[in-house]
Amino acid sequence: MSDSTPCPIFCHQTCPYFPCHEGADPQNFHCLFCYCPLYPLGVDCGGTFSLLPQGGKDCSRCLYPHQPQHYAEIVDRLGELYTRFPPPPDPKEASGS
Repeated sequence: MSDSTPCPIFCHQTCPYFPCHEGADPQNFHCLFCYCPLYPLGVDCGGTFSLLPQGGKDCSRCLYPHQPQHYAEIVDRLGELYTRFPPPPDPKEASGS
């Protein structure tokens, strides 16, 4: 996807949590990726996060998936999820039926 691809801005201003990140610009906030699709990539997600003592990520200060200019890159990177986490084999194919 090229940088010239238009970003379908979706801003859910009636959401009770909007804006969900402190310091976010409500006029330039993209809600399409309400939950970051790159979160499973861990430290390679590309966003701003801190690690919690239990090992999880705190993404409360990350605006990366909510900034419209990052839409194309996020969509391009979705394939990394399939590479790292391939779907399990279909049990029907394994049994030969």
